[in-house]
Amino acid sequence: MEPTTRCIHCGKPAESLTALPCTHSVCGDCLATQIETIFSHEGDKATLAHTVCPQCGKPVPKDLLSRESVGGPNWLLLRKAYGLLCVYCGGYAFREDTITLSCSHVHDISCIRSDIEEKIGRKDISPERLCCLKAGCATPLTEAEILYLISKEQYNAIKQIRIDIAEGKYNDIKEGKAGELSEKSWERLEKENIKQCQCCDIMVRRTTGCNCISCTGNPTRPNHGKKDHFMCYLCGLKIYTRDSSTHFLNEPCNGITTRHCPLLP
Repeated sequence: MEPTTRCIHCGKPAESLTALPCTHSVCGDCLATQIETIFSHEGDKATLAHTVCPQCGKPVPKDLLSRESVGGPNWLLLRKAYGLLCVYCGGYAFREDTITLSCSHVHDISCIRSDIEEKIGRKDISPERLCCLKAGCATPLTEAEILYLISKEQYNAIKQIRIDIAEGKYNDIKEGKAGELSEKSWERLEKENIKQCQCCDIMVRRTTGCNCISCTGNPTRPNHGKKDHFMCYLCGLKIYTRDSSTHFLNEPCNGITTRHCPLLP
């Protein structure tokens, strides 16, 4: 059977209906109304998994419930009304999409999972770095929390990095000024495409995005948390403005006036 072309609940045609596995289609407003009813009636026990097709009662897969299917304004209002506030991003997320850490601080799972993945990429997985993201807390994550947040493959990567560190593979790749790193260290860093942030001296690896790197930094460094600190990932120049054109279009790269760093890789 082909999915219906009108909302099975209100009968109105909609530009963007969500086609359910049962072949019925529902509009965002009707999905939002049902989710609001579920959360207002069931309280803390409510989850998005309780959402069903209004015609046949079959469950709506959670991956079909999103900002796109429910509608941006509806989604934001629902999360603010029935969600929890993430201490890191300041946004609201449904309870099932959050984690309350041992320090009692609530995080949107996507926020803290992304932070862990980024730190795995740059081998920055010490207990003081895999921690609560609330400013001023930094309570280390428990092993159980780490296992809950990432895949088995990612957790195995963390264990391998710990073994490498214990065996001394990264002994000479430490925080500090460029002069403190040996020639062998820099060769390894270059091979693994790891750069030293000129704002806080942390080692970083760009995985996605442009070559204008925002410094999230080392909490022990004086520049940590300053929003106007950025670095060119290609040449390492410290940039003091978000307007990347001042470096990527106008300024010479490493003093070479005939060449400029491209903003996009």
